[in-house]
Amino acid sequence: MMSTMRSALLALSSLALFACTSSFGRGIAHYDRAEYPQALECLAAVEDDWPAMSHRERARYSLYRGLTHFALGNRKQAKLWLEEAKRAYEADPGLLSDEEAGKLGSAWAHLPGD
Repeated sequence: MMSTMRSALLALSSLALFACTSSFGRGIAHYDRAEYPQALECLAAVEDDWPAMSHRERARYSLYRGLTHFALGNRKQAKLWLEEAKRAYEADPGLLSDEEAGKLGSAWAHLPGD
């Protein structure tokens, strides 16, 4: 009985992680195609999965969430998410690809000062 319950919980956890990754990936794909409202919808849908994300996924999520807000003109939200991505990247530059680090640097440089 316990073994069956563990198996069921593991299957549900795996399914939730797959759904998170799938929606996260769709969010990035929408961002890359300049479909920013759709990107935000997909990314916002997985925000509750933050605790289950790896450090790399969190850094990338923060980056794309910030970039999406930036593209939509919501500078306040963009700055919050890009700050999170920047902190993560500065702590471990291996969390983002060179291309992603370039996107972060460019967006950060174009944020208006407070």
